[in-house]
This record gives sequence, C-alpha cells and structure tokens, in this order.
Amino acid sequence: MKVCSRCRTLKPRQDFYANRGWRDGLHPYCKPCLLAYQRRRRFEKLDAERPERRQWTRRFVRHDYFSTLERPRQAYVLGLLAADGNVFGSRVSIELHAKDGELVELVRDELAPEVDLRVRERDSRVFLVFSASSRELVSDLASFAVTERKSMTLRWPKALPPSLARAFLLGYFDGDGFVTWSRHGRYAYPRWGLIGTKSFLTSANGLLVDELGIREPRLYERAGCWRSHVNGRDAFAVDEWLHETFNFGLARKRFDRRPAVLDAA
Repeated sequence: MKVCSRCRTLKPRQDFYANRGWRDGLHPYCKPCLLAYQRRRRFEKLDAERPERRQWTRRFVRHDYFSTLERPRQAYVLGLLAADGNVFGSRVSIELHAKDGELVELVRDELAPEVDLRVRERDSRVFLVFSASSRELVSDLASFAVTERKSMTLRWPKALPPSLARAFLLGYFDGDGFVTWSRHGRYAYPRWGLIGTKSFLTSANGLLVDELGIREPRLYERAGCWRSHVNGRDAFAVDEWLHETFNFGLARKRFDRRPAVLDAA
C-alpha cells in the first residue's frame, strides 16, 4: 500500500505508475491525480500560448446543460438552437448577424460562460459566432430532435415538457420566425409567422390552436420552404401569449400596433 502525496489517500501499489526516480520505484501521485495534474499543466500552457482556444476546450462547457430540461431559459436556448444552431460531429455552434448578437451571447452564457465569441465578416456583414465541442451536448440535443441536417428533419421534440413548450417556441420564433404588416388596398393587417419543416410547423400550429383557441394557422410551401402564418387579431394574440412573463426574447420581433388603415401613398 502507498499514500498518494496529492490526495492523501492510501491506495494499492498498482494504482501508481512506475517511476525509477523515486526510492520505492513509484510516482508519488496516484494515477488519477497524476493524470489530472498533467492535464491541468497542459491546459495552462496551451491557454498561455493561444488564449483564443478556450472556445474549443471541453472544460469550459456545461456538458449536462440539456440532460434535464427544467427551466424556461433552457427551453428558450433549445428553441434557438433548433432554429439557428448547427450540430456537426461533436460540435455545437450558432452564428447570427451582429444585430442579433444578444442571442449568441445568451447561448454562450448558458452553455459555456468563459468561452470567447468570434467575429466573422462575410459580404461586408458582421456575424457573431459561438462554438463548443461536447459529445454530451450533441447527444442530449439529439433527444430533442436537434441533429445534423435538422433543417430537413426537425420535428417537435417529444421529450419536451409541456410546461416549457411556450419558452421553446419563443426561442424557435426568435431564430426562424417573423412579424410583419401586410397591405390590402388601404388596409394593413398584422402577420405572425414561422419557417421550418412541415412536421414541426404542424405541431407548433396545434399548440397555438389548443392554447389560444385561434383559427388553424395557414401552412404552405414556397420554393421548397414551409411557412406558417397567423393573421389579424390572432397574430396579436400569439405575440402577447408567446412573450408573457418572460424576460428574454428579441424586442425587434414584437408588433408595434400600427394603425389598421394606412395612407394610400
């Protein structure tokens, strides 16, 4: 038996690596302690050489974030990733225009607070990027139907607790939803909409009908992309219900209650 000089635990000799530099022929640290020590020293060296590598380092990620879905903010982040996130291999990422940078910051703050965001310029536009590697996150996201090629396969997640459906839908809406005003002659009417797969939108429409008693939202396909529209007073009802009591959500995706009658010009 031998006492580890790091964790001070009495352990069998086979729990220590051989090392002829010590009198008893064994390293003073037990195997788990030695590996942890070497890992820490390696990370410290890498961080000193390349501070930006934090975005790829597993130790900064909350790997169990989606293992148990209990809070509205978790469901909101899940919705954002379902709409605008990317899953590839063991990596989870989200990239949005700088005008919606607050959403990227929110995802980062929830999943890996110490990870730095990247700035990417494309076609004279500025984007913010969050990326982290975690097989656990990827696996848990898959249980909520957020996978590679989700734009073609996404369905409403069966594992989502019903009490968190509204927060999840708000997150998805902030990613792949819109509000606008449509004109009919001199009259304008509000339109609330979602973009996604037919299966996902059908389930989302069912939720809105069940919760609000509105008319069945219009669902149609355009250029290979499915859309769902809610018009008129029902659009206002969805907007109010979706944001009620939450302290998150994009302010720019709210109705401004413009007059229903517009100038002919």
